[in-house]
Amino acid sequence: DVSESRDRLLVGLDKLEETNKKVAELTQIMAKMKPQLAKAAKDTAELLKQVKKEKAAAAIIEKRVGAESKKVGAQQAKANELKEAADAELGKALPALKKAMKALDAITKSDIATAKGLKSPPEMVRVVMEAVSVLLKFPGKPSWDTSKKMMGQSNFLQQLLTYPKDTVNDKMCKKMEKYMKMEAFTPEAMMSISSACSGLCAWCRAMVLYSQVNK
Repeated sequence: DVSESRDRLLVGLDKLEETNKKVAELTQIMAKMKPQLAKAAKDTAELLKQVKKEKAAAAIIEKRVGAESKKVGAQQAKANELKEAADAELGKALPALKKAMKALDAITKSDIATAKGLKSPPEMVRVVMEAVSVLLKFPGKPSWDTSKKMMGQSNFLQQLLTYPKDTVNDKMCKKMEKYMKMEAFTPEAMMSISSACSGLCAWCRAMVLYSQVNK
C-alpha cells in the first residue's frame, strides 16, 4: 500500500511539473505577444473612434441633405403654385388680347381721320389717345395736338396691329396706371362715345394686362 501511494505521488509530481512547464511556456508566449495585443487593442480603439466620427458626420450630412431636400421641395411647390397662377392670369390676358386685336381690325382709316379732325374732342377720347401715345412712345408731351400728329401717320393702325407687346416694361405700366384706374377707361364705357376709341382702349388695356402677367 505504501509503495502504491508513493507511486501515485510520484506520478502526480511529474504531472504537476509538466503543467508548470506548460504554464511557463504560455507565460513566455503571452509576454512576447503583449506588445502585439496592446497595439491591436489600440488600433481597435482608434478604429472604433473613427467609425463613431464617420457615423456622426454621416448623420450630420444626412440631416443637412434632408433639410435641403425639404427646402427644395417647398421651393418647387411654390414655383408650381406661381406658375399655375401665372398660367391662369395669362389665360385671362390672351382672350382680352385676341378681342382687342379683333377690335383694332374693325377700325378704319376713316375712323381715325374723323377722330383726328375733331377740334374739341370729348375728354375720354383725349385720354384714350394719350394712353396710345404712351405705349407707342410717340415723341412730345401727351396732348391732343400730339395725338393728332400720331394719328396722322400713314402707318398708325399698322403700328398697333404689329405692336411688340413683349416690350411693355414696368416703367411703361407705371405711366399707364393713371389711365387704367379711370372708371371710364373701358371699352364698354368708350363704346357710347366712339367705337374706334373703344377698340383703342381695349388695345391699351390688353397690352398692359399682358405685360403684367407675362413677367
